[in-house]
Amino acid sequence: MSARFDAVVIGLGPGGEVAAGRLLAAGQRVAVIERELIGGECAYWACIPSKTLLRATEAATAAGRVAGIERPAIDWPALRDYRDYMVRHLDDTTQVEGYTEKGATVIRSDARLVGPGQVLVIGGSAVGVELGQFLARMGADVTILERSAHLVPRETARMGELALQSLRADGIDVRTGVEATRVLRAGPRAAVEVSDGSRIETEVILLGTGRRPRTAGLGLETAGARLDEHGAVVVDEHCRAGTRLWALGDVTGVALFTHVAMYQGRLVAANLLGERRRAHYEGIPRVVFADPEIAPSD
Repeated sequence: MSARFDAVVIGLGPGGEVAAGRLLAAGQRVAVIERELIGGECAYWACIPSKTLLRATEAATAAGRVAGIERPAIDWPALRDYRDYMVRHLDDTTQVEGYTEKGATVIRSDARLVGPGQVLVIGGSAVGVELGQFLARMGADVTILERSAHLVPRETARMGELALQSLRADGIDVRTGVEATRVLRAGPRAAVEVSDGSRIETEVILLGTGRRPRTAGLGLETAGARLDEHGAVVVDEHCRAGTRLWALGDVTGVALFTHVAMYQGRLVAANLLGERRRAHYEGIPRVVFADPEIAPSD
């Protein structure tokens, strides 16, 4: 495929969608490339499905605290089906049609940069707290291992203590300052050996150990981009990553939140349209969706 565009947006998560939408509204000729689903991680695998599930256990627990009301039962099949509805049954057909109607060229493929301004198409800590509490309230026996001295280690020790109190009130076995050293089979179950010398047998292991940017194979180096030690794209105060190349969202390693990605999307679009906009990251709101919710005060 050979074509010329004013802008090519690789990755249609929230940030990419904001940038593409603004550029299209300004009359730019835009191609959007997504190897999975338009809407990205938040819409299909992270924020939307997890918060949909968390709301049911939160409401049931809140009702159980009110005098004269029995704690309601949770209908798991109905909750599961509603989650699937909220993530559109992992179908982004409507989103694809929407971009096509706006004049965008939609390409379902992997992408690789081959030089400045060119694209070669070759084919498309809060997590453990939130899901651990959800699973405990759904009736599972839960153990949480955290290698740092306190939970949610990116936040203050006080926030970690509040999270610990909340989780233990739900019967969760929380262990900090330890890590899993080995996982092995124990009959039909799995066994986890812990650095404190203990051994835990379990049916399911959930890894909430963080993420790395998916930058491998994109050919970023050919366009003058530089990656940090974690594989994130290094950007300047304008979100510029190289000559005629910008990066936004989680791939930059800057505050991995949907609202930050959308902010960067607006900023990148403005810069592409001739404005000189700088990114500022002071006072970014964030919250751990435990019950009660926990948010920093800085």
